[in-house]
Amino acid sequence: MAIIIPGAMVSQASGRIGGTIFSRNRGGAYVRNGSIPTTVTTPFAQLIKSTTAAISKAWAGIDPEVQEQWREWATQNPVINRLGQSRTLSGHQAFVQLNARLVYAGFDAIGSPPIGGAPPPFAPSSVTFTDDPLALTIAYTPTPAPTGVAVQCYAYLANSPGVSYVRNRLALVTTSAAAAATPLDIYEDVEDRFGTPQAGQTLHIGLRALDTTTGLVSSVFYASELLA
Repeated sequence: MAIIIPGAMVSQASGRIGGTIFSRNRGGAYVRNGSIPTTVTTPFAQLIKSTTAAISKAWAGIDPEVQEQWREWATQNPVINRLGQSRTLSGHQAFVQLNARLVYAGFDAIGSPPIGGAPPPFAPSSVTFTDDPLALTIAYTPTPAPTGVAVQCYAYLANSPGVSYVRNRLALVTTSAAAAATPLDIYEDVEDRFGTPQAGQTLHIGLRALDTTTGLVSSVFYASELLA
């Protein structure tokens, strides 16, 4: 779905309208043609789709009073969209968003809206890569993670060191156990998504904290490292 901010014509746009994709990078906004996939084929996309559908269906079985609590929570906790705008979700959307994070990461879903705020973020302190034997880990601070908080790692492997704006390409590759200590082993997860890491590639990562009891997440801390 495209997000558009009206101006004299259009001030900002992000997303797809028909075969046209609106996006932006460090050079500014741009428009490109996009293809429309006929089927969802990747295991990652299928898992997310099925998880979201199951949680959305579960909303109908919630007590109406609890549904109203979710609506009130969503009103008091707006989210920020891709263009930096504040947006208020419906109770149903908030229920699905938080529970999809939890279930996809392997944690239990919640029935009632959370109480309290999001956890503080993690910052990557070092990346360790070896090609014999192959290994790829990320150390982070603070460590270990607090009780009930997991570390989520987004990643992208770039072949060219000149590619620096990749936030729209980062993919969630792994979620640690709650209260996990550093370092976080991401080799197999990165290999599954992007192929075997090699010396000379640049690893772009984003770390965030996930409260495993509420589904709330911190802001994302970004970093890049040349694999040598």
